[in-house]
Amino acid sequence: MSPNHPPPNGLPAVIVIGSVFRHDDGVGPHCRPLIEAELRKRSLCAEVIELDGEPTRLLESWANRPLAVVVDAVRTGAPPGTVHVVAVGGSDWLGELAPSGTTASSHALGITEAYALGSALGRLPDRLVLAGVEGLDFTEGVGISQEVCHALPTLVERVADLIGTALGSARATPKATGTITIRTTGAA
Repeated sequence: MSPNHPPPNGLPAVIVIGSVFRHDDGVGPHCRPLIEAELRKRSLCAEVIELDGEPTRLLESWANRPLAVVVDAVRTGAPPGTVHVVAVGGSDWLGELAPSGTTASSHALGITEAYALGSALGRLPDRLVLAGVEGLDFTEGVGISQEVCHALPTLVERVADLIGTALGSARATPKATGTITIRTTGAA
């Protein structure tokens, strides 16, 4: 399947989550233009969606997709700036991300609850991946920490690699012309 022809059940989605008013929690919205630019550079088709992390909006954004990549800040106890890429689902995906029992999300209700709800309602994508960056500062204020900022190129590359693989090509040929749909919903 070429990047010009999205899968029959829809485009892959990159769902960026966070609040730009809570420092590192804003990693999703902060890296959105970087992800869009990388997808364009590789001529990859995906829908890039910015959300506030509310679980029902997540369900609507990822339902019935071949792939949904959720980009968010996480808190696992790893060093700030650590990039985590974890396939969501299976027996111990959360334990892999947050083995100490800490919450992986920086939100009160996050991907864990949305996944459980989506599973119960039959509203999951074929494949769901969390691409997270370990945050340092989640207090009120604008701007991300230096540690998170330094992790963005790695995060963006990993997200684009996931989309490319889902479309059947890690890098599109230069002749391919992909499109990106940008939608912002409920962003803080």
